[in-house]
Amino acid sequence: MPLENDETTTMTSPNQNAVFLASGLLAGLLAVGCGTSEGKPAAAPGDEPATEVAARPQEAPVATLGEDREPEVLDTGFDLKKISGAGQQQEHGPDDGHDHGAHGDVDDGGLDVVDPSTFGSLTYAEGTTQKHDFGEVPQGEKRTKIFTLAATGENPLVLKRIKPSCGCTVAEVRKVTPSGERMLYNTGEPIAPGEQFEVEAAIKTDGRQGKFSSTITLYTNTAEGFLNLHLSASILPILSIEGESVVNFGQISAADQVEKSVKIKSELLDPFKLEADPAFLVAPLAAEVVPIDPDGEGRSKTWEVKVTLGPSIPEGVRSYPLRLVTDSPKPGQEEADPEVPVEMYDVRVFVQAQVTGLVSASPNFISFGMVRPGQTIDRTSRIICHDDFKLATDMPFRLEGLRGDEFPYADAMSVTLEPVPGEPGSLDLRLRLEGLPEDLNGSFGGLVKLDVGHPLKEELLVRFSGVCRPGIPQRPVDGGQD
Repeated sequence: MPLENDETTTMTSPNQNAVFLASGLLAGLLAVGCGTSEGKPAAAPGDEPATEVAARPQEAPVATLGEDREPEVLDTGFDLKKISGAGQQQEHGPDDGHDHGAHGDVDDGGLDVVDPSTFGSLTYAEGTTQKHDFGEVPQGEKRTKIFTLAATGENPLVLKRIKPSCGCTVAEVRKVTPSGERMLYNTGEPIAPGEQFEVEAAIKTDGRQGKFSSTITLYTNTAEGFLNLHLSASILPILSIEGESVVNFGQISAADQVEKSVKIKSELLDPFKLEADPAFLVAPLAAEVVPIDPDGEGRSKTWEVKVTLGPSIPEGVRSYPLRLVTDSPKPGQEEADPEVPVEMYDVRVFVQAQVTGLVSASPNFISFGMVRPGQTIDRTSRIICHDDFKLATDMPFRLEGLRGDEFPYADAMSVTLEPVPGEPGSLDLRLRLEGLPEDLNGSFGGLVKLDVGHPLKEELLVRFSGVCRPGIPQRPVDGGQD
Protein backbone atom coordinates (compact mmCIF):
# COMPACT_ATOMS: atom_id res chain seq x y z
CA MET A 1 0.00 0.00 0.00
CA PRO A 2 1.60 3.30 -1.04
CA LEU A 3 2.38 6.01 1.52
CA GLU A 4 0.29 9.15 1.16
CA ASN A 5 2.99 11.88 1.28
CA ASP A 6 5.26 13.81 -1.09
CA GLU A 7 8.52 12.08 -0.09
CA THR A 8 9.77 8.73 -1.28
CA THR A 9 10.59 6.31 1.52
CA THR A 10 13.21 3.60 1.01
CA MET A 11 12.97 0.47 3.10
CA THR A 12 16.24 -1.02 4.33
CA SER A 13 17.08 -4.34 5.83
CA PRO A 14 18.97 -4.73 9.14
CA ASN A 15 22.13 -5.74 7.26
CA GLN A 16 21.95 -2.60 5.11
CA ASN A 17 21.57 -0.48 8.23
CA ALA A 18 24.76 -2.01 9.59
CA VAL A 19 26.65 -1.16 6.43
CA PHE A 20 25.44 2.41 6.54
CA LEU A 21 26.43 2.71 10.22
CA ALA A 22 29.96 1.44 9.56
CA SER A 23 30.36 3.76 6.57
CA GLY A 24 29.16 6.72 8.62
CA LEU A 25 31.54 5.96 11.48
CA LEU A 26 34.46 5.58 9.06
CA ALA A 27 33.65 8.91 7.36
CA GLY A 28 33.33 10.63 10.72
CA LEU A 29 36.68 9.38 11.95
CA LEU A 30 38.44 10.42 8.76
CA ALA A 31 36.77 13.83 8.93
CA VAL A 32 38.11 14.40 12.45
CA GLY A 33 41.60 13.35 11.40
CA CYS A 34 41.59 15.78 8.42
CA GLY A 35 40.55 18.80 10.48
CA THR A 36 37.08 19.21 8.95
CA SER A 37 34.03 20.48 10.85
CA GLU A 38 30.74 18.68 11.36
CA GLY A 39 28.56 18.37 8.36
CA LYS A 40 31.31 19.42 5.89
CA PRO A 41 33.21 16.85 3.82
CA ALA A 42 37.01 16.86 3.87
CA ALA A 43 38.39 18.83 0.92
CA ALA A 44 40.35 16.95 -1.71
CA PRO A 45 44.07 17.86 -1.93
CA GLY A 46 44.39 21.15 -3.73
CA ASP A 47 40.72 22.15 -3.27
CA GLU A 48 41.49 24.84 -0.67
CA PRO A 49 44.64 26.62 0.47
CA ALA A 50 46.23 25.03 3.53
CA THR A 51 46.04 28.33 5.40
CA GLU A 52 42.27 28.40 5.05
CA VAL A 53 41.90 24.87 6.39
CA ALA A 54 44.17 25.57 9.33
CA ALA A 55 42.41 28.82 10.18
CA ARG A 56 38.86 27.40 10.25
CA PRO A 57 37.70 26.84 13.87
CA GLN A 58 36.28 23.42 14.59
CA GLU A 59 32.62 23.28 15.45
CA ALA A 60 30.91 20.51 17.37
CA PRO A 61 32.86 17.31 16.58
CA VAL A 62 31.28 14.44 14.79
CA ALA A 63 30.52 11.32 16.72
CA THR A 64 33.69 9.35 17.46
CA LEU A 65 34.55 6.30 19.45
CA GLY A 66 35.12 7.31 23.07
CA GLU A 67 37.89 5.94 25.25
CA ASP A 68 35.41 4.09 27.47
CA ARG A 69 33.66 2.39 24.58
CA GLU A 70 35.22 -0.69 23.04
CA PRO A 71 35.04 -0.78 19.23
CA GLU A 72 33.10 -3.75 17.99
CA VAL A 73 33.10 -5.81 14.85
CA LEU A 74 29.83 -5.44 13.00
CA ASP A 75 28.39 -8.11 10.84
CA THR A 76 29.47 -6.15 7.78
CA GLY A 77 33.04 -7.41 8.11
CA PHE A 78 34.55 -4.00 9.01
CA ASP A 79 36.95 -4.24 11.95
CA LEU A 80 36.78 -0.80 13.61
CA LYS A 81 39.81 -1.62 15.78
CA LYS A 82 41.97 -1.15 12.70
CA ILE A 83 40.77 2.43 12.20
CA SER A 84 42.91 5.27 13.61
CA GLY A 85 42.64 9.05 13.18
CA ALA A 86 44.80 10.54 10.40
CA GLY A 87 47.84 12.33 11.74
CA GLN A 88 47.63 10.68 15.21
CA GLN A 89 50.84 9.03 16.34
CA GLN A 90 50.44 5.49 17.60
CA GLU A 91 52.59 4.13 20.37
CA HIS A 92 53.52 0.48 20.34
CA GLY A 93 54.26 -1.74 23.25
CA PRO A 94 56.90 -4.43 23.38
CA ASP A 95 54.31 -7.19 23.01
CA ASP A 96 51.96 -5.70 20.40
CA GLY A 97 53.62 -7.56 17.53
CA HIS A 98 54.71 -4.37 15.71
CA ASP A 99 58.32 -4.52 14.49
CA HIS A 100 59.77 -1.28 13.02
CA GLY A 101 62.79 -3.17 11.79
CA ALA A 102 60.60 -5.18 9.48
CA HIS A 103 59.99 -2.10 7.34
CA GLY A 104 63.63 -1.85 6.24
CA ASP A 105 65.50 1.38 5.49
CA VAL A 106 63.54 4.46 4.56
CA ASP A 107 64.03 5.53 0.92
CA ASP A 108 65.57 9.05 0.86
CA GLY A 109 65.12 9.45 -2.88
CA GLY A 110 68.86 9.25 -3.57
CA LEU A 111 69.60 12.57 -1.84
CA ASP A 112 72.70 13.00 0.30
CA VAL A 113 71.61 13.45 3.87
CA VAL A 114 74.13 15.73 5.60
CA ASP A 115 74.35 15.79 9.35
CA PRO A 116 74.40 19.48 10.34
CA SER A 117 76.71 18.62 13.21
CA THR A 118 79.45 17.86 10.64
CA PHE A 119 79.34 21.28 8.93
CA GLY A 120 82.56 23.23 8.75
CA SER A 121 82.76 27.00 8.94
CA LEU A 122 85.19 29.73 7.90
CA THR A 123 85.91 33.40 8.28
CA TYR A 124 88.08 36.10 6.68
CA ALA A 125 91.43 36.85 8.23
CA GLU A 126 92.12 40.41 9.30
CA GLY A 127 92.55 42.69 6.29
CA THR A 128 90.70 40.37 3.88
CA THR A 129 87.27 41.05 2.42
CA GLN A 130 85.08 39.21 -0.06
CA LYS A 131 85.71 41.70 -2.90
CA HIS A 132 88.84 43.24 -4.37
CA ASP A 133 89.13 45.96 -7.02
CA PHE A 134 92.46 46.22 -8.84
CA GLY A 135 91.60 49.71 -10.11
CA GLU A 136 93.09 50.75 -13.46
CA VAL A 137 95.19 48.04 -15.09
CA PRO A 138 97.04 48.48 -18.42
CA GLN A 139 95.89 46.00 -21.01
CA GLY A 140 98.06 42.89 -21.21
CA GLU A 141 99.33 43.11 -17.63
CA LYS A 142 98.60 40.53 -14.93
CA ARG A 143 97.32 41.32 -11.44
CA THR A 144 97.26 39.06 -8.37
CA LYS A 145 95.34 39.17 -5.08
CA ILE A 146 95.71 36.87 -2.07
CA PHE A 147 92.58 36.24 0.02
CA THR A 148 93.43 34.87 3.49
CA LEU A 149 90.75 32.86 5.30
CA ALA A 150 90.59 30.58 8.33
CA ALA A 151 88.62 27.50 9.34
CA THR A 152 86.51 28.05 12.46
CA GLY A 153 84.03 26.11 14.55
CA GLU A 154 84.39 22.58 15.86
CA ASN A 155 84.63 20.57 12.61
CA PRO A 156 87.28 20.53 9.87
CA LEU A 157 86.60 22.67 6.81
CA VAL A 158 86.73 20.96 3.41
CA LEU A 159 87.04 22.71 0.04
CA LYS A 160 85.39 20.39 -2.46
CA ARG A 161 86.04 22.42 -5.61
CA ILE A 162 87.51 25.77 -6.69
CA LYS A 163 85.93 27.24 -9.84
CA PRO A 164 86.81 30.60 -11.51
CA SER A 165 84.02 32.14 -13.58
CA CYS A 166 86.13 32.55 -16.75
CA GLY A 167 89.38 31.50 -18.36
CA CYS A 168 90.97 34.90 -17.73
CA THR A 169 90.98 34.18 -13.97
CA VAL A 170 93.05 31.51 -12.23
CA ALA A 171 93.11 30.50 -8.58
CA GLU A 172 95.47 28.51 -6.39
CA VAL A 173 94.80 27.48 -2.77
CA ARG A 174 97.54 26.98 -0.17
CA LYS A 175 97.31 25.89 3.46
CA VAL A 176 99.24 27.97 5.98
CA THR A 177 100.90 25.86 8.71
CA PRO A 178 101.30 27.16 12.28
CA SER A 179 104.96 27.82 11.43
CA GLY A 180 103.90 30.03 8.51
CA GLU A 181 104.85 27.53 5.78
CA ARG A 182 102.67 27.54 2.65
CA MET A 183 101.65 24.15 1.27
CA LEU A 184 99.62 23.52 -1.90
CA TYR A 185 96.09 22.46 -0.98
CA ASN A 186 94.43 19.45 -2.60
CA THR A 187 90.64 19.63 -2.80
CA GLY A 188 88.94 17.31 -0.34
CA GLU A 189 91.61 17.63 2.36
CA PRO A 190 90.38 18.72 5.80
CA ILE A 191 91.49 22.08 7.18
CA ALA A 192 91.49 21.92 10.96
CA PRO A 193 89.65 24.61 12.96
CA GLY A 194 92.03 27.49 13.58
CA GLU A 195 94.15 26.81 10.50
CA GLN A 196 94.45 29.46 7.79
CA PHE A 197 94.50 29.05 4.04
CA GLU A 198 95.14 31.40 1.12
CA VAL A 199 93.39 31.78 -2.21
CA GLU A 200 95.77 33.39 -4.71
CA ALA A 201 93.67 34.84 -7.53
CA ALA A 202 95.16 36.24 -10.76
CA ILE A 203 93.52 37.99 -13.71
CA LYS A 204 94.87 38.15 -17.26
CA THR A 205 93.93 41.21 -19.30
CA ASP A 206 95.15 40.34 -22.80
CA GLY A 207 92.61 41.40 -25.41
CA ARG A 208 90.33 43.08 -22.86
CA GLN A 209 89.48 46.68 -22.12
CA GLY A 210 87.00 48.64 -20.04
CA LYS A 211 85.15 47.31 -16.99
CA PHE A 212 86.17 43.82 -15.92
CA SER A 213 84.77 41.47 -13.26
CA SER A 214 85.11 37.81 -12.37
CA THR A 215 84.25 35.44 -9.51
CA ILE A 216 86.01 32.55 -7.80
CA THR A 217 83.62 30.08 -6.17
CA LEU A 218 84.80 27.84 -3.33
CA TYR A 219 82.49 24.85 -2.85
CA THR A 220 82.69 23.86 0.81
CA ASN A 221 81.18 21.63 3.50
CA THR A 222 79.71 24.67 5.26
CA ALA A 223 75.99 25.11 5.84
CA GLU A 224 75.87 27.56 2.90
CA GLY A 225 77.76 25.15 0.64
CA PHE A 226 79.89 27.74 -1.17
CA LEU A 227 81.69 31.08 -0.92
CA ASN A 228 82.21 33.63 -3.72
CA LEU A 229 85.28 35.84 -3.99
CA HIS A 230 84.87 38.79 -6.37
CA LEU A 231 87.48 40.56 -8.52
CA SER A 232 87.09 43.71 -10.60
CA ALA A 233 89.25 46.12 -12.59
CA SER A 234 89.17 48.86 -15.18
CA ILE A 235 91.40 47.78 -18.08
CA LEU A 236 93.08 50.57 -20.01
CA PRO A 237 93.85 49.86 -23.68
CA ILE A 238 97.54 50.15 -24.58
CA LEU A 239 96.67 51.02 -28.18
CA SER A 240 93.42 52.68 -29.18
CA ILE A 241 91.80 53.35 -32.55
CA GLU A 242 90.25 56.72 -33.20
CA GLY A 243 86.71 56.06 -34.37
CA GLU A 244 85.58 52.56 -35.31
CA SER A 245 87.86 49.53 -35.37
CA VAL A 246 86.16 48.48 -38.64
CA VAL A 247 87.02 50.25 -41.89
CA ASN A 248 83.86 49.74 -43.95
CA PHE A 249 83.97 50.72 -47.61
CA GLY A 250 80.34 49.77 -48.22
CA GLN A 251 79.35 48.63 -51.72
CA ILE A 252 82.09 48.85 -54.35
CA SER A 253 82.84 47.11 -57.62
CA ALA A 254 85.60 44.63 -58.24
CA ALA A 255 87.35 47.25 -60.43
CA ASP A 256 87.36 49.97 -57.77
CA GLN A 257 90.36 51.08 -55.72
CA VAL A 258 89.29 52.76 -52.47
CA GLU A 259 91.20 54.27 -49.55
CA LYS A 260 90.44 55.25 -45.96
CA SER A 261 92.57 56.26 -42.97
CA VAL A 262 92.48 55.47 -39.26
CA LYS A 263 94.64 56.73 -36.40
CA ILE A 264 96.35 54.53 -33.82
CA LYS A 265 97.57 56.11 -30.59
CA SER A 266 98.69 55.27 -27.06
CA GLU A 267 98.48 57.24 -23.84
CA LEU A 268 100.42 54.62 -21.86
CA LEU A 269 103.44 53.77 -24.04
CA ASP A 270 106.46 55.89 -24.67
CA PRO A 271 106.83 56.97 -28.32
CA PHE A 272 106.95 53.80 -30.40
CA LYS A 273 107.29 52.54 -33.92
CA LEU A 274 104.39 50.90 -35.74
CA GLU A 275 104.23 48.70 -38.82
CA ALA A 276 101.72 46.49 -40.62
CA ASP A 277 102.30 42.77 -40.19
CA PRO A 278 103.32 41.55 -43.70
CA ALA A 279 101.50 38.26 -43.12
CA PHE A 280 98.20 40.20 -43.17
CA LEU A 281 98.91 42.27 -46.27
CA VAL A 282 97.26 40.02 -48.84
CA ALA A 283 96.22 41.49 -52.20
CA PRO A 284 94.02 43.39 -52.83
CA LEU A 285 94.66 44.85 -49.33
CA ALA A 286 97.51 47.33 -48.75
CA ALA A 287 98.41 49.66 -45.87
CA GLU A 288 100.78 52.61 -45.39
CA VAL A 289 101.74 53.50 -41.80
CA VAL A 290 102.82 57.11 -41.19
CA PRO A 291 103.92 58.67 -37.85
CA ILE A 292 102.41 61.97 -36.73
CA ASP A 293 104.94 64.41 -35.18
CA PRO A 294 107.67 61.77 -34.84
CA ASP A 295 110.82 62.21 -32.80
CA GLY A 296 114.34 62.02 -34.20
CA GLU A 297 114.19 58.21 -34.33
CA GLY A 298 110.88 58.12 -36.16
CA ARG A 299 108.86 57.16 -33.08
CA SER A 300 105.51 58.66 -32.22
CA LYS A 301 102.56 58.21 -29.87
CA THR A 302 100.09 58.68 -32.76
CA TRP A 303 100.15 57.03 -36.18
CA GLU A 304 98.02 57.30 -39.30
CA VAL A 305 97.24 54.08 -41.19
CA LYS A 306 96.15 54.53 -44.82
CA VAL A 307 94.18 51.44 -45.88
CA THR A 308 93.77 50.69 -49.58
CA LEU A 309 91.49 48.03 -51.07
CA GLY A 310 91.42 47.06 -54.78
CA PRO A 311 91.43 46.84 -57.67
CA SER A 312 90.57 43.27 -58.76
CA ILE A 313 88.65 42.49 -55.57
CA PRO A 314 86.80 39.15 -55.51
CA GLU A 315 83.02 39.49 -55.59
CA GLY A 316 80.93 39.08 -52.45
CA VAL A 317 81.04 40.34 -48.86
CA ARG A 318 84.75 40.70 -48.01
CA SER A 319 86.46 41.12 -44.65
CA TYR A 320 90.22 41.47 -44.18
CA PRO A 321 91.99 41.65 -40.79
CA LEU A 322 94.97 44.01 -40.59
CA ARG A 323 97.45 43.56 -37.72
CA LEU A 324 99.57 46.52 -36.66
CA VAL A 325 102.58 45.79 -34.43
CA THR A 326 104.62 48.13 -32.22
CA ASP A 327 108.25 47.75 -31.12
CA SER A 328 107.20 47.89 -27.41
CA PRO A 329 107.42 44.47 -25.72
CA LYS A 330 104.73 43.21 -23.39
CA PRO A 331 105.85 42.94 -19.73
CA GLY A 332 106.73 39.68 -18.01
CA GLN A 333 109.04 38.29 -20.69
CA GLU A 334 112.37 39.07 -19.03
CA GLU A 335 113.03 35.39 -18.24
CA ALA A 336 111.44 33.99 -21.39
CA ASP A 337 113.21 31.46 -23.59
CA PRO A 338 115.57 33.42 -25.89
CA GLU A 339 114.56 31.10 -28.72
CA VAL A 340 110.94 32.27 -28.43
CA PRO A 341 110.14 35.58 -30.18
CA VAL A 342 109.33 38.46 -27.85
CA GLU A 343 105.65 39.49 -27.91
CA MET A 344 105.03 43.10 -28.83
CA TYR A 345 101.95 45.20 -28.22
CA ASP A 346 99.68 45.10 -31.25
CA VAL A 347 96.22 46.10 -32.43
CA ARG A 348 93.94 44.87 -35.22
CA VAL A 349 91.78 46.75 -37.70
CA PHE A 350 89.15 45.01 -39.84
CA VAL A 351 88.53 46.09 -43.45
CA GLN A 352 85.14 45.26 -44.97
CA ALA A 353 83.34 45.81 -48.28
CA GLN A 354 80.46 44.44 -50.32
CA VAL A 355 81.98 43.84 -53.74
CA THR A 356 80.03 43.56 -56.95
CA GLY A 357 81.49 42.22 -60.20
CA LEU A 358 82.64 44.41 -63.09
CA VAL A 359 79.20 43.69 -64.47
CA SER A 360 76.41 43.47 -61.90
CA ALA A 361 72.61 43.27 -61.70
CA SER A 362 70.46 45.34 -59.33
CA PRO A 363 68.51 43.56 -58.07
CA ASN A 364 70.14 40.23 -58.80
CA PHE A 365 67.00 38.40 -57.63
CA ILE A 366 63.54 39.10 -59.12
CA SER A 367 60.33 38.12 -57.35
CA PHE A 368 57.06 37.85 -59.28
CA GLY A 369 55.15 37.34 -56.03
CA MET A 370 51.71 35.70 -56.20
CA VAL A 371 50.28 35.37 -59.73
CA ARG A 372 47.33 33.68 -61.49
CA PRO A 373 47.57 31.30 -64.39
CA GLY A 374 47.43 33.31 -67.61
CA GLN A 375 48.37 36.61 -65.92
CA THR A 376 50.91 38.93 -67.62
CA ILE A 377 53.51 40.62 -65.37
CA ASP A 378 56.69 42.62 -66.08
CA ARG A 379 59.77 42.76 -63.85
CA THR A 380 63.02 44.71 -64.44
CA SER A 381 66.62 44.47 -63.25
CA ARG A 382 69.35 46.97 -64.18
CA ILE A 383 72.58 45.55 -65.61
CA ILE A 384 75.54 47.84 -64.86
CA CYS A 385 79.09 47.76 -66.23
CA HIS A 386 81.66 49.34 -63.92
CA ASP A 387 84.36 50.07 -66.53
CA ASP A 388 84.47 51.17 -70.19
CA PHE A 389 83.23 47.88 -71.60
CA LYS A 390 80.07 48.32 -73.70
CA LEU A 391 77.15 46.01 -73.03
CA ALA A 392 75.26 44.77 -76.10
CA THR A 393 71.46 44.67 -76.18
CA ASP A 394 71.62 41.51 -78.28
CA MET A 395 73.89 39.56 -75.92
CA PRO A 396 73.01 35.84 -75.83
CA PHE A 397 71.01 34.51 -72.87
CA ARG A 398 69.28 31.31 -71.80
CA LEU A 399 66.64 30.37 -69.22
CA GLU A 400 67.40 27.54 -66.81
CA GLY A 401 65.82 25.96 -63.76
CA LEU A 402 67.30 26.64 -60.34
CA ARG A 403 69.15 23.31 -60.43
CA GLY A 404 70.62 23.91 -63.88
CA ASP A 405 67.92 21.92 -65.64
CA GLU A 406 65.55 23.28 -68.29
CA PHE A 407 63.06 25.90 -67.07
CA PRO A 408 59.69 24.16 -67.69
CA TYR A 409 57.75 27.36 -68.45
CA ALA A 410 60.18 29.01 -70.88
CA ASP A 411 57.37 29.46 -73.42
CA ALA A 412 55.51 31.66 -70.92
CA MET A 413 58.42 34.10 -70.36
CA SER A 414 60.15 36.61 -72.64
CA VAL A 415 63.52 38.30 -72.00
CA THR A 416 64.59 41.64 -73.52
CA LEU A 417 67.53 44.03 -72.96
CA GLU A 418 66.91 47.77 -73.39
CA PRO A 419 69.32 50.76 -73.25
CA VAL A 420 69.01 53.15 -70.28
CA PRO A 421 68.80 56.81 -71.41
CA GLY A 422 71.74 58.83 -70.08
CA GLU A 423 73.59 55.73 -68.82
CA PRO A 424 75.69 54.29 -71.65
CA GLY A 425 77.16 51.61 -69.41
CA SER A 426 73.78 50.19 -68.31
CA LEU A 427 70.96 48.06 -69.71
CA ASP A 428 67.52 47.18 -68.35
CA LEU A 429 66.80 43.46 -68.27
CA ARG A 430 63.01 43.03 -68.66
CA LEU A 431 61.37 39.71 -67.79
CA ARG A 432 57.76 39.37 -68.95
CA LEU A 433 55.60 36.57 -67.62
CA GLU A 434 53.05 36.04 -70.40
CA GLY A 435 50.71 33.52 -68.85
CA LEU A 436 51.49 30.37 -66.87
CA PRO A 437 49.51 27.16 -67.53
CA GLU A 438 45.98 26.98 -66.13
CA ASP A 439 46.76 23.77 -64.23
CA LEU A 440 49.80 25.22 -62.40
CA ASN A 441 49.26 25.50 -58.64
CA GLY A 442 52.55 26.02 -56.80
CA SER A 443 55.90 27.76 -56.87
CA PHE A 444 58.16 28.29 -59.86
CA GLY A 445 61.69 29.63 -60.23
CA GLY A 446 64.75 29.76 -62.43
CA LEU A 447 67.56 31.97 -63.61
CA VAL A 448 68.59 34.03 -66.61
CA LYS A 449 72.17 33.41 -67.74
CA LEU A 450 73.54 36.40 -69.65
CA ASP A 451 76.65 35.91 -71.80
CA VAL A 452 78.07 39.35 -71.03
CA GLY A 453 81.34 38.85 -72.91
CA HIS A 454 83.40 41.02 -70.52
CA PRO A 455 87.02 39.78 -70.35
CA LEU A 456 86.81 39.64 -66.52
CA LYS A 457 83.10 38.81 -66.22
CA GLU A 458 81.96 36.50 -68.98
CA GLU A 459 78.63 35.45 -67.47
CA LEU A 460 76.02 37.10 -65.20
CA LEU A 461 73.21 35.26 -63.39
CA VAL A 462 69.86 36.81 -62.43
CA ARG A 463 67.50 34.60 -60.40
CA PHE A 464 63.71 34.81 -60.33
CA SER A 465 60.82 33.07 -58.56
CA GLY A 466 57.10 33.31 -57.82
CA VAL A 467 54.00 31.39 -56.74
CA CYS A 468 51.10 30.58 -59.03
CA ARG A 469 47.66 30.16 -57.45
CA PRO A 470 44.39 29.77 -59.39
CA GLY A 471 41.52 31.96 -58.26
CA ILE A 472 43.44 34.79 -56.58
CA PRO A 473 41.96 38.29 -57.11
CA GLN A 474 42.77 39.79 -60.47
CA ARG A 475 44.91 42.93 -60.22
CA PRO A 476 47.53 44.72 -62.34
CA VAL A 477 51.10 44.47 -61.12
CA ASP A 478 53.81 47.03 -61.98
CA GLY A 479 52.24 48.03 -65.24
CA GLY A 480 51.41 44.49 -66.20
CA GLN A 481 48.10 43.65 -67.84
CA ASP A 482 45.62 40.87 -67.25
